[in-house]
Amino acid sequence: MKKLSCELLDIYLKVLERLAPDGLVARFLRDGEDREGPIDVLAVGKAAVPMACSSLATLGDQVRRGFLLTKYDHIDPASRKLLAGRFEMRESAHPVPDRRGWESTVEILSWLEHGTGRLLVLMSGGASALLVAPQDPLQLEDLVEINSRLLRSGLPIEKMNVLRKHLSRVKGGQLAARCGRYDSIEQLLMVDICAPGMKEDEILSLVGSGCFVADPFTEAEARVILRQLELPDALAARAEAALHETPKNVRGSNRILASHSSLIEEARRLVREPLKHSLWNPEVTGEVKELATRFSRVGRELKEAGASGVLVAAGEPTVEICVENPGRGGRCQELALRFAREIAGLPGLRMLAGSSDGTDGPTEDAGAMVDGTTWPRLCELLGEEKMERIILEHDSGSALAHLDGALLRTGPTGQNVNDLYLLEIS
Repeated sequence: MKKLSCELLDIYLKVLERLAPDGLVARFLRDGEDREGPIDVLAVGKAAVPMACSSLATLGDQVRRGFLLTKYDHIDPASRKLLAGRFEMRESAHPVPDRRGWESTVEILSWLEHGTGRLLVLMSGGASALLVAPQDPLQLEDLVEINSRLLRSGLPIEKMNVLRKHLSRVKGGQLAARCGRYDSIEQLLMVDICAPGMKEDEILSLVGSGCFVADPFTEAEARVILRQLELPDALAARAEAALHETPKNVRGSNRILASHSSLIEEARRLVREPLKHSLWNPEVTGEVKELATRFSRVGRELKEAGASGVLVAAGEPTVEICVENPGRGGRCQELALRFAREIAGLPGLRMLAGSSDGTDGPTEDAGAMVDGTTWPRLCELLGEEKMERIILEHDSGSALAHLDGALLRTGPTGQNVNDLYLLEIS
């Protein structure tokens, strides 16, 4: 897959470079309104480090103090050195919250309550898991169990976050309510929600579960989602008791710096021969096994029509996990492997599925690249029966690791604006 690796991987990496959050933050702060006086900076999410570093480099001594919360292993030594002395820095778990997240959230609440003047919030994907403050009578262990079930449910991220907001003491605009001493609140967001047809205020309220945004979703909507999880009776009772209404009016301004649409636009600029198809929706939602079938059908039809070029899409599909102990992999890897099975033996079809944050699911891989030779080669190495079991057990990463160049490995990118999908027909 040498040609595939060089061509599609180059597009993927260049898109991530062009949407680097540090550059987006710097441009906005330089080109935006004049900001006078001291500014407090709160950065939360998987892109918190580059966003915080950029704010400090751009605003300089105006940054009076800062607080940063990100995923484990996302603070590199150079950034830690740059931010030390001005920023409090914490790390916690993602995608399932842990006690460090709870402790860090308590610290943030105290930090905000002592603030005055201007507050700049830098929010990115992942904040829903990183910020943890369960509403009574829920305990941390309850939230961990509910989040684990949400992640296995196959529900889209927007529905997950509707429920998370109504079980939390800080989400759905509630963190903004703790900022009464601040004169102004300005929030810059890297949006990781792909929800075609959803209004902007709804999307804003879902990024990081909308801690600083008025919540357009209701307790009643959250209750419907909660009941879909079919929790054990005792946990369900505690969750029902914890459900509460969230603020519908919150002060402050919000600005989207990048989203899945940005991924699509930048990739299309880099593709020499962009293609279109009536069945190809560039905004990807739905379950990965359905998407793999749709992608392969589109690829086959375009190839049979004599087309050549690249289709571009971005989004955040779901994986419904129906086994107790799923294997290694994430949605990009599983989509790629299922697609490889669909096009097994066919020449001229190649796909890259890559996360923008560099971590696809609970793995260190960013995604995968496959073509018509991928599935036959894996069946030859591991056996067809085992490969089918790997699909059922969501162990795509373990299988793809047997082929050089099949798995993408970028490390944390500081990005988080959904996944990018490139389908090449030649």
